[in-house]
Amino acid sequence: MKRYLSVLVLGLFLALGCGLKAISYSYEAVCAGVGTPGNYLVKISTYGKSLGKAKEKFRSHAVHAILFKGVSGSGATGTTCNGKKPVCNVSYEENRTWFDNFFASGDYLKYVSYNNGGYISSDDRIKTADGNYKVSTVLVISLDALRKRMEKEGFARTLSKGF
Repeated sequence: MKRYLSVLVLGLFLALGCGLKAISYSYEAVCAGVGTPGNYLVKISTYGKSLGKAKEKFRSHAVHAILFKGVSGSGATGTTCNGKKPVCNVSYEENRTWFDNFFASGDYLKYVSYNNGGYISSDDRIKTADGNYKVSTVLVISLDALRKRMEKEGFARTLSKGF
């Protein structure tokens, strides 16, 4: 009986452990300028165990930043690049199923593209002290289209409603 109970408890822990998938959103997002009307340039820096792993995360992290964290201003002298507040007025956790599907299905890719074809200069590839990589690039976010989508889904307040 003890053996049966031990196996059952072990199985329960394994099942729960496999079901919990933590999504790592370790990144930095800084304004890189304003593009054509409706578009916003974001310099995204992300981390990974390899250069390839870090590069895979650029687009999802940029969209995540725009939706939930906001983007800080560049702080560079002579620029008029202001930060942006998050688009969504709900948290990821409140609507985890919908947002998990949004990112897993690749639906978010409609709203983000590379500014320079994905080229990463050597200055934007840094090996950190712990052996990981910090990699940065500039992406174009279709901010107006993304905002409209979030408004349609009920995750963002419409601009026409005011404050």
